[in-house]
Amino acid sequence: MSNFQKHRLEYIYLNNLRESGVTNMFGATPYLEEDFDIGRKEAKAILIGWMAWVNENPSNVNLY
Repeated sequence: MSNFQKHRLEYIYLNNLRESGVTNMFGATPYLEEDFDIGRKEAKAILIGWMAWVNENPSNVNLY
């Protein structure tokens, strides 16, 4: 199972957070922690995975 399949909701959330401009994406970890009720370590891992996923194909940011 790919990171995207495992964390689809979180990736969509991060795409929306990026679009909102509320925070620089390097500061997105606390948002994941709070909104998904997860620990800092897991939130960082998800964010790093999302960044790699977007970097592989920039059109991935258009996922809703």
